[in-house]
Order: sequence, then structure tokens, then C-alpha cells
Amino acid sequence: KEGEAITIFGDYDCDGVTSVAQWINLFRAAGHTNYRVYIPDRFIEDYGLTPAAVEKCLSSQKPRLIIAVDCGSTSIEALEVLKSKGVDVIVIDHHQVHSDELHPSFAHLNPKGDPRLSTSTALQDAALMSAAGLVFFVADRLAELAGIAKWDRVANLLLAGLGTYVDVMPLLGTNRA
Repeated sequence: KEGEAITIFGDYDCDGVTSVAQWINLFRAAGHTNYRVYIPDRFIEDYGLTPAAVEKCLSSQKPRLIIAVDCGSTSIEALEVLKSKGVDVIVIDHHQVHSDELHPSFAHLNPKGDPRLSTSTALQDAALMSAAGLVFFVADRLAELAGIAKWDRVANLLLAGLGTYVDVMPLLGTNRA
């Protein structure tokens, strides 16, 4: 809304790239142009929000907000660095969470990190989803709430389906639908 610099930080696999693509589609549909994409080099920076990738991202893109997709749930050290530098991070991820501690991101959207997982059928279904599937539901709801008429729901659902299938997620529940 304020034109803030945003970086979409994604994993280099199909799930990560289709998640990034959905955010690009949402920003374009909303008319937001102050965004960049950062996908780390797997051979130099490794996987996800590593300290090296974060430093390179910050120096080259200078974001005020990072939306991390298909990574970030276990990147506590890098998230603490970002927080100390005043950069907000939204993590949308489906990988296993290794800690019960409060996540240092601004928002951590990962059904596997929710303490109600064992008792909630909806969370159990969401825990089977890829990041691309989770991003679809977040972006679709944001488009609805913001009244973004140009959001192409069908095209983005296809991206979510591709990320789900190629990431070898079980084709059960919402994934099957």
C-alpha cells in the first residue's frame, strides 16, 4: 500500500519457483511494482535463508519486507539478523519445524508449526500441502480482501497444482482437489 520495497525470497525448486510466481502475479495484479525476486544459488549460498544469502539479498536489493516461500521455518539465525536490521519477514513454508520457540519472523505461516496440529483436521490437511499450495490460499485471500480484480485465480491455482505435484506431495484432501 505504501510502495515499500519487497523481496520475494524463494527456494530454487519447482515448489519455490511456483510460489514466487504467484506472488509476482499478485503484485502485478495489484499494480505494486517495487518488488524484486531473490533465489539463492544452491552451490554458493546453499538452501534457504542462510546468512550468506540474506547478506547478499540485503546488499543488492535493500528490501523493507521479505516474503520467504518454501524456506525459512528453521532459519532462526538469519531471521534474527534481518529483525535486528529492521527488515520484516513473512515466512510461508511447509517444511518441518524444529523448535517450539517463538519464531523470530513477523509472520510464520506453516501448519506444521502450529501447536493445534494434532487436534485440527484442517491443519492436518494443510500440513500435507506444498508451499505453492499454501501461497495460493494466502494470495487468493489477500486478493479478495484487497479487491484485486486482475488476480487470475485459475492461472495461480495451476501454479499451485504444479508446485504440489512436482514437490511430490500426497494427493489427498485439498491437494487432490
